[in-house]
Amino acid sequence: QQRYFSSRQFVLSSNNTTTTTKAYAFLCVGGEGPGLTKRVLVDSVHCTGDMIELARQLSSSSSSETSVYLFALEHRYYGHSYPSQNSLELSNLLFLSSKQAVEDIASFVRHIQQQEEESIPANVKWVTFGGSYPGFLSAMARQLHPELITAAVSSSAPVRFVINFQRYKEHQGWDLRYPRIGGSDECLRIVREGHDQIAKELLLEDDDVDYNKIGTMFGLCNDTLPR
Repeated sequence: QQRYFSSRQFVLSSNNTTTTTKAYAFLCVGGEGPGLTKRVLVDSVHCTGDMIELARQLSSSSSSETSVYLFALEHRYYGHSYPSQNSLELSNLLFLSSKQAVEDIASFVRHIQQQEEESIPANVKWVTFGGSYPGFLSAMARQLHPELITAAVSSSAPVRFVINFQRYKEHQGWDLRYPRIGGSDECLRIVREGHDQIAKELLLEDDDVDYNKIGTMFGLCNDTLPR
């Protein structure tokens, strides 16, 4: 099952709706970052910014009769959302992909339209929101399912994939040594040294790799290590 959260804090009461009332459904796409909690549609790094602020502006505008339904969808394999009871078995990890995640968005929209058609207008326009990887999913959902998604907000999303994309890590290195955000040359040195240590272990012959040592370095659970 896939977990989701909903809020109707920006939905007009039935007494205030007319035939000209506009209706939107804003969908916050889950992905990287902290797990979703009950406050995800109130105060969270996932949805608080542009999505909730836009909903607030639309619903409070005196020149517009607008209802905005809010949803947040947890990404499969994140939090409490798993396709099956044995999802974490290695053979089932093939279901953990961005393609599956995009189809989850489409399936969710269809589900809400079918299950809550009495409370959500049939003409509601869906808009997906996301940043970084969720931003990519947001854009792809609109691209692949325009019959369901009217628009997408895709912030800082990776839409052009490059193998061995060194510039990203170069910028991270710059950040790690930048004093104004807490970085230093010593900070960068420690991170580089850590990468050198793990690389040294992984470059050994397969039979010589000490996965338990690597697991200890990263605080991994024993059942996640190769056997």
